[in-house]
Amino acid sequence: MASLCTKCQQRATVYDVGGSKCDYCFQQAIIHNLKTTVSRKGLARFGDSVGLAASGGYASQALIDLLGRSLSEREDGKTTRMKLQVTVFHVDCETPLLQSSEKSRKVIEQLAAKYSFRVCYASEYMSSHQSLKETWERLAWSDVSDISDLEELSRIAVYRMIAILASSHGCKIVFDGLNANSICRNILTNISSGNGFAIPFEVSPIDISGRFSQVSIHHPQRDITDRQLMRYIWIRKVDFVAPNLLLQPVSSVESLTVSFLKELEVEHRSTIPNILRTSSKMEVPLQFSYCSFCRVPVGSNGKLLSTCPDIRLCKACQYRQERMSSNAFQLFLSSFMTMDQLSQ
Repeated sequence: MASLCTKCQQRATVYDVGGSKCDYCFQQAIIHNLKTTVSRKGLARFGDSVGLAASGGYASQALIDLLGRSLSEREDGKTTRMKLQVTVFHVDCETPLLQSSEKSRKVIEQLAAKYSFRVCYASEYMSSHQSLKETWERLAWSDVSDISDLEELSRIAVYRMIAILASSHGCKIVFDGLNANSICRNILTNISSGNGFAIPFEVSPIDISGRFSQVSIHHPQRDITDRQLMRYIWIRKVDFVAPNLLLQPVSSVESLTVSFLKELEVEHRSTIPNILRTSSKMEVPLQFSYCSFCRVPVGSNGKLLSTCPDIRLCKACQYRQERMSSNAFQLFLSSFMTMDQLSQ
C-alpha cells in the first residue's frame, strides 16, 4: 500500500522531516521554513532592499526561487505579508576555482526574470570602476599552490565583492545560499583550522559578526538541508550549474570535511541537526575583533603582525601565512583591505 501525505492524505512522494509528504506539501514546507527564518530571526523587514548572492549552483538557484515564491501572491489571491526589493548579485570574475560561465549567467537571468528581480554582475560593475578592477587583477592566484588556500581565498574574494556590489546598490542586507550542510562544513573546518572562536557567529542565520560594516550577510536556508534543496529544485525543474569538478581528485580541507559529513550521515541521519543544535548553544563572545585577512571574528586566537600592529590574523590565516610566500600573502592582504575600504 502506497504511503500517504501526513498533511493532505494524497499519495506521498517524499519522506522528509515530520513524515511522508506529497510534492506540493513538501514545497510548501520548504517555503514556510524560509519565510519563518526570515521573519522570526529578523533577517529583513517589510520593504527592505535585499541582495541575493547567486553563483548559479543548486543552493543559490533554490534560494532565488524560494524567495520569489515567498514574495508572490498566494493561491487564495491574498497578497503575502512578505515584501522586499530584491537585487541578485553574481560575481562572474575569474579565479582558479571560479570560472566565468555564460551558462551561470543564463540560468540566473532566466530565474531572476521570472520574479522581476534585478541582476547585477561584478564584471559590469568593475568596467566602470577602474580602482576595483585593478585591485582584483592584482590578486596573485598563480602564487598559491595549496588547494585548500585557493578555495578559501576564492571564497574570501567573492564575499568581499558581494559586499561592494550590495553597498553600491543601497542593499544593507544580503542573503546567501549557505544551507544546513554547508554551515556544518564551515563549523568543522573552523574547528580543524583553530578558529573555534568563530563558531557562534557561523551557526547563526543572522549576521551577528558585522564583519562588513555596511552590509549584513544572512543565511535564510540555515535549517534546510542539501537533500531538501536538491529535491526541491528537481520538483520545480530549476536549472543550475554543477560545481567545477576539475580539481575534485585533489583533496582539500573542505572536500575532506564534506566526505566526512556524508559518511557520518549514512550511519547517523541526525548528524547535521545535532551539529547545528550543539553549536547554537555556544555563547556569543561580548568582545571580539576581526581577522584583517578573512574577516572572521577573533578573540585570544588572534595575533597581531609584528610588521604592522594594526593588522590581526586568525589562527587559520596565521597558518596560511606560513604556507604562502611573503610577497603573495602581502599582495592578497593589501588587496582585500582595499576592497574593504571600497565597500564602505
